[in-house]
Amino acid sequence: MKSIYAILILSLTCFASQLEKDFQNPPPGYGAQTWWHWTSRFVTKKGITADLEAMAKVGIEVAHIFCASATPTPPGQHPQMLTDEWKEIFRHAGEEARRLGIKLGVHNCPGWSSSGGPWITPEYSMQYVVASETNVTGGQTITTKLRQPFTQHNHYRDIEVLAFPNPNTQLVPKVKLLFETNEKPEFVADNNPDTNILLRTQNPGDESIVLFEFPESITASFLELKFANSSLYIKGFVETSNDGTNFQKAASFNFELYNDQQAPKHIQLNVKSPFRACKVTFQNRPRPPWGGKPDTYLIDARLLASPMIPNINARNSAGTNFSYKPFPDSYTEKGIQVKDIIRLTDKLQNDGTISAKLPEGQWTILRIGHTTTGKRNAPAYLSGLECDKLARRGLDAHWPHSMTQFSNTLKGLDVLKFSTIDSYEVGGQNWTPGLQDEFRKRRGYDIVNFLPAVLGYVVDTPQTSAKFLFDFQRTIAELFAENYFDYFTELCHRDGITAITEAYGGPFASIRCSRTVDIACTEFWIGGGPPGKLPSYVANVQGNKKVGAEAFTTDAKPGRWQQDPAQLKEYGDNAWASGINQLILHSYVHQPWLNVKPGLSLGRHGSMLNRHTTWWDDAKPWLDYIKRSQFLLQQGKTTAEFLVLAPEANPNSLPNIQQLDNAGLGYDYCCVEDLYDSIATTQDGKLKTPSGATYYALFLGNNSVITTKTLEKILQLAQDGATIIGTKPIDSPSLDHNDQNFKSLIEKLWHDTKPNESRTIGKGRLINTNNPVQALQIKPIIDPVFGIKSIKRRLEDETLIVWLANTQDAYITKKLAFNLPDTSSPQIWNPEKASIMPPTTAIHEDGKLIIPLEFKPLQSLFIVFKNQQPNNIPFENVTTAAANQEPDEGITISKAIYRDREDHAIQKDVTDIVKKLVADNELNFPVSNATLGGDISPNRYKELVIHFNSNGKTFEKIAPEHHDFHFNLSARTRQKTIRPTWHNNAPAIEFEQPGSATCRMSDKSTKTVTVNDVPAPINLDDAWTVNFPPNLGAPSSITLDKLIDLATHDNPGVKYFSGTATYTKKFAFAQPISPNARYILDLGNVKNLAKIKLNDAAPILLWHPPFTLDITDSLKTGENTLTIQITNLWPNRLIGDAMNTTPVPTTASWSNWVIDDKPTSPAGHITFVTWRGGWNKDDTPLPSGLIGPVAIKTTILKTFP
Repeated sequence: MKSIYAILILSLTCFASQLEKDFQNPPPGYGAQTWWHWTSRFVTKKGITADLEAMAKVGIEVAHIFCASATPTPPGQHPQMLTDEWKEIFRHAGEEARRLGIKLGVHNCPGWSSSGGPWITPEYSMQYVVASETNVTGGQTITTKLRQPFTQHNHYRDIEVLAFPNPNTQLVPKVKLLFETNEKPEFVADNNPDTNILLRTQNPGDESIVLFEFPESITASFLELKFANSSLYIKGFVETSNDGTNFQKAASFNFELYNDQQAPKHIQLNVKSPFRACKVTFQNRPRPPWGGKPDTYLIDARLLASPMIPNINARNSAGTNFSYKPFPDSYTEKGIQVKDIIRLTDKLQNDGTISAKLPEGQWTILRIGHTTTGKRNAPAYLSGLECDKLARRGLDAHWPHSMTQFSNTLKGLDVLKFSTIDSYEVGGQNWTPGLQDEFRKRRGYDIVNFLPAVLGYVVDTPQTSAKFLFDFQRTIAELFAENYFDYFTELCHRDGITAITEAYGGPFASIRCSRTVDIACTEFWIGGGPPGKLPSYVANVQGNKKVGAEAFTTDAKPGRWQQDPAQLKEYGDNAWASGINQLILHSYVHQPWLNVKPGLSLGRHGSMLNRHTTWWDDAKPWLDYIKRSQFLLQQGKTTAEFLVLAPEANPNSLPNIQQLDNAGLGYDYCCVEDLYDSIATTQDGKLKTPSGATYYALFLGNNSVITTKTLEKILQLAQDGATIIGTKPIDSPSLDHNDQNFKSLIEKLWHDTKPNESRTIGKGRLINTNNPVQALQIKPIIDPVFGIKSIKRRLEDETLIVWLANTQDAYITKKLAFNLPDTSSPQIWNPEKASIMPPTTAIHEDGKLIIPLEFKPLQSLFIVFKNQQPNNIPFENVTTAAANQEPDEGITISKAIYRDREDHAIQKDVTDIVKKLVADNELNFPVSNATLGGDISPNRYKELVIHFNSNGKTFEKIAPEHHDFHFNLSARTRQKTIRPTWHNNAPAIEFEQPGSATCRMSDKSTKTVTVNDVPAPINLDDAWTVNFPPNLGAPSSITLDKLIDLATHDNPGVKYFSGTATYTKKFAFAQPISPNARYILDLGNVKNLAKIKLNDAAPILLWHPPFTLDITDSLKTGENTLTIQITNLWPNRLIGDAMNTTPVPTTASWSNWVIDDKPTSPAGHITFVTWRGGWNKDDTPLPSGLIGPVAIKTTILKTFP
């Protein structure tokens, strides 16, 4: 007779909801997608067909084509992009995608950044403000020719000509170059943009000193430097002297600028008295791999008495920043006074000549205009200028030459469904025709007299200039949002295409720019930190179903064909914990050959995930896991408790809110535009967003300065019934307000409330605190648990989906406490197994539902709560006692090194720091400069290496910067357990060791079960035969007396083998198979995947640790045949081939065997790659094969009827 539990579980199966059925077999639309990089003009139809068939085989649903120049092109005739020949190939891709049921996307232009091509003329390109300065003496009519400002691509247009008093010295210094050089020192002070000197700062330790000597003492408060670099990485310091001998330090500088527009750099001097000499020391500064050449060119330098704006590129949208940057209160010097500015625009002649009468004194005339930024779509083999981002005319000039061409080529196939703006890497833009009118319309005042501030001059006071520059940046950011990102989505929808954007990295507000897109995207890197939550916030507020991420990209060291599904799962799970629910693989690189392997890569970047990956044919279980998980993660709405206003003055600063995180409470950031037009108050005082999600309160977070328009909206929400939490702002960041109105709004909202006090405002209230947890005392859905991350989604029928992830590389059991009603019935949904089962143990206690749950290392699960379901949980509590508990000796740190990930010579011993962390029981801590005592290698990736001992074994673990470090506890001796489980749909206690279990049942009865003996494990390490496939450099077979790491084998063909090796062993199992036992095959250490076949059973793939398999149904008494296919990674064969220096015939530097698509070279080379920086002959091969120990472990089951 079946138990009542079996009947209840059977009923769950028979009457499964559509949600359950779709979880177990998800419909299309939830699987992984991939970037499909065509990395050169060498694209073949046979390669396209093979690529798409390989994608379809493992379940990739969408391939996004990126035509990026990242690999060299072999000899031959290969069509240029968008030619008729190329379109024929592109059409073939569409036809094959339709045949195989795959949808296509395409990046909106060649390359991966951003929107441009050779069809964009300078007039329609990105523009920025430039100026030339002419100094004259007034008191007379002046006729002079104003130099045309810096011009690119022969495109320049004037904006204004302004004159204002010039307080700077007219003395010309004598310049000396105090370093070994042939450069001309006079170039540094000639005010000529066409001359420059090369500084000797290329290598670590290098420095160049430039000395300025004046004929008499001068007064200066700023040093101005002009460089000819678009990527500027240099540091140094400034010294002054009045006798030319004794120098005192006056300032330091440290520039790390990528995509710089080469505006003058103004360095504020801390000098109180006049001086006659100034010495500037330029020093080498480390630069990132993408930072360009190390040469630094100095155009000009001069000393200024006039107050200037430091770091102007970070304040005027010419760079990639958008934030209000007020000056210190001590900086009060008055700059150009508006009343003194004389507008001379109408005096300018076509040839640049101007004739005007100026008052007495020294005057500066600024000729202000705009030119193209010169930024190009990249990396691309069809490249041109980037289109204007601030006016619709930019995309209008771009679209017909790119997206329209793609759409027309695939017309009638119904496969092109997506278009993308990928990484925004083209820098700033701060002008477009008509900007003056847009500024006046949006900000309410005229821009003309403040234009010098855009170029770095203080207008009025530093504080006034800071507020104007915020208004200027805000205008630019709004135009970026409306005329680039919003318009891109509009054009996509017009053409029936879904829009994807990565709207970050530019001088705009990322949340605002993502509001209308269909799929807001972020990215995450192997070896980097978790992805930002920006797209998750946008989707939760706006109601977008998908939250995308460019997933698993890499830099050189962590990539290099080292990725396997286990590592990818860990990083993918971390991304889901940040709210991502649509992984887009980075990257599947098109392989034009059928036989040349591993083949093409995206240079040094990206996980190499394609049909030539060693384990590609076994990728489906991993991708099925992704699809089932993403199906649930895309259901319902957010359950976040708080809506947080992104800082209006720094809208891209979206820090994690530690108070809420520690309390287990959720939150979503919104932008001010959401407040203005999208957020309403419900009848019960909650805030409702376009998604339908509701929040208990609006938290003002880090908004220490707020504009009057935003304060008006906050007041309205409070009056309508909302709860506002936050402290009083100190100021408005803008000039477009009335001070009295600002003070009035502050009074209406905060009045005279004391800290932590609440006051009623209309139907709502304001709580004057920065602690939202204390303000509302809300209980989280799940109490926070160390080592467990969670995501919660709620469906319309109140079904609650909770995703849980073990972030530790260890078996753990956690008591999870849910603050849910008694009617909530939990089920555990396992996305790897596609199984649905109730938990074995749960109890309602003190208003909480307590569920003890065991997690395998790095495992993730779902708990789905349904209301009014029958309770089929057998146990309320299980107390166990082991007969002989094995001791755990803990962890002993022997060495800990924090080092540069690329250059291991740059390192720091952090053993003492890590020892203290372990002593404080911190077995999980962030790898960061803050944790490990400082930045040893600025602007470069780092990693932590720890050697530790545990239970008599020695381990090494490496963790990248920005990740949490977890001690590899799963490598320690796992403590044998006694635990509740299910067996044949009945509750049971499983004994891995002798002992007892006392069970409090759901009917309040108590039962005790005991096991006195558990059979010892059967070791299978000895006597294995290993077979290798042909033509991969290994012998046909070897015999191992005992399992070893194949990378330590004496035979080079085995040592450097990459691919799938088949291990075979026959063994006798003497025990009778017991119906009350489980038999677990434990493979121990496996590198990297294992496909197990025991006797006649179907093979089963294990794709991540722990490599254990229940073999109860296939094990038999007597002789058994065990076959295990082990697949490792490409690096070992790449290292082995690097040792083979035998020359082979070539054509134009390309090996003929590669051109002819042969699997091996005449000299025995097995591998070919286009990126040569990955592995060399001196590298150590990676651990490989079935390393073990391998054993069959028996557990005893005591079942409850």
